[in-house]
Amino acid sequence: MKGKKIQIDRKEIRFEVLFLTLIGLFLFAWAVIQPVTFSPDEQMRYKVVEYLFRHNALPHGGDPEVLDKSWGISYAFYPMLSYMVSYPFMKLVSLFTMNERALLVAARMAEVLFGVGTAFYTLKIGKRFFKDAYEKMFLCLVTLLPGAFVLFSYVNCDSLALFATAMLIYSWIRGLEDEWSWKSCIRLAVGVSVCALSYYNAYGVILASVIVFCFSILFCEEKKWNFKKLLTRGLVIIAIVAVLAGWWFARNYVLYDGDALGLHITTEYAEKFAEEARKPSNRYTFQMNPAANVFTMLFYQPANHHHNWMMMVYYSFIGSFGYMTIWPPEWIGKLFMVFFLIGTLGILPQLRSMFSLRRSRFSEKKRICGTQMEIKYTYRLSRWSKEAVFHIGIALTLLLPNILNVYNSYVNDYQPQGRYSMPMLIPLMYFMTMGYRRLFEKYGRDSRVGKVFCYAVCIAMAAFLIYCYLFLVLPSCGIKWKKYLIGR
Repeated sequence: MKGKKIQIDRKEIRFEVLFLTLIGLFLFAWAVIQPVTFSPDEQMRYKVVEYLFRHNALPHGGDPEVLDKSWGISYAFYPMLSYMVSYPFMKLVSLFTMNERALLVAARMAEVLFGVGTAFYTLKIGKRFFKDAYEKMFLCLVTLLPGAFVLFSYVNCDSLALFATAMLIYSWIRGLEDEWSWKSCIRLAVGVSVCALSYYNAYGVILASVIVFCFSILFCEEKKWNFKKLLTRGLVIIAIVAVLAGWWFARNYVLYDGDALGLHITTEYAEKFAEEARKPSNRYTFQMNPAANVFTMLFYQPANHHHNWMMMVYYSFIGSFGYMTIWPPEWIGKLFMVFFLIGTLGILPQLRSMFSLRRSRFSEKKRICGTQMEIKYTYRLSRWSKEAVFHIGIALTLLLPNILNVYNSYVNDYQPQGRYSMPMLIPLMYFMTMGYRRLFEKYGRDSRVGKVFCYAVCIAMAAFLIYCYLFLVLPSCGIKWKKYLIGR
């Protein structure tokens, strides 16, 4: 896989350092102003972090200190890596103060760290495929989308899932470039381990990683069907994952009578201790309705919702705050819809070549007998295309979180929330940037038009994010900043 050659550019390094610094500072500004009851389930999740802080040990999921009386469950049944990263921040702050607010903000520093890390890997991914304005647009589309940005400002596991997804996609790029050196294998193993200990809705990228790893070794390298290399490197990756992440599932297996994922024990506790209306046995799902199917659910609009399932997921993916009660103006979501539609039109003609495993196509312009002509070439590859294998992984990472989101709402619990589809963020914006680049390269008479558009998108994304902070989040947190700004 031929990525763009990276050269050391001090100007670019200064930009990257400045960008990451600003991201970290703005995330901190979001983290310090939110009450613990502001964002979804943070209060329940923070109980787990507080337990770690007080007892210096991992809690049993059914411990009364972490169990929620209303739902009858706790987030200690699920992977706790995100909370474990919050732990040292709280310990550090406790050396200076035991103020409850200060400790809460300290716990949120783990999410801020994941946000900066996601931006860091997004920078690296963008450098491999885009340049100049398109690289910046890809970066801003991923890192400045309010629906994702807010996840890095309060205690949750979605933030770690996004970080792990970015890490894994970058590990594919490096592995395909150096044909899975041991360093790339270790990088992949660490990424899989982090993802496994983040959130179950991100597990699609683990499957995509397995496919990219196996297909690229078996079909893309000079020696095809190299099972020896696949097994030796694969076993090392499995061993590293077993050490870094396997302990958690082994612990669950022992504590919860063989329930390694903690799903059955969660249902059991919910049935025993939840309020009557929230017991799983009293929950009616679309799957139970013989007159309904998946499509019925997708287009169903409850009386207390402004949109059907699909549109609720879409608009909250763009940005919603609080318990999905604070929304930007709807016209902004429609503007994004137009943006995505045009980007999709740009990417569609490229899909055949992007996913072509054995064929490569390119064209060049020549002047023949005084006439300017475009000559197109197609040739058959002796091995599979690494670019195509990479795009298969990207496509799976785009599709699988949405499939899991639909499945969970249909079978288990109707929750049309965009954050459950958030692991698709980088693949989605990758395809959009590819689409717009093709449109401007093919139809733009002047390359400057494309650059102006890209920078306009960057400015618009930054302005939208700042607007959400100043006019939606701050007022909802009881901070009347305009009063101090205008002196009233």
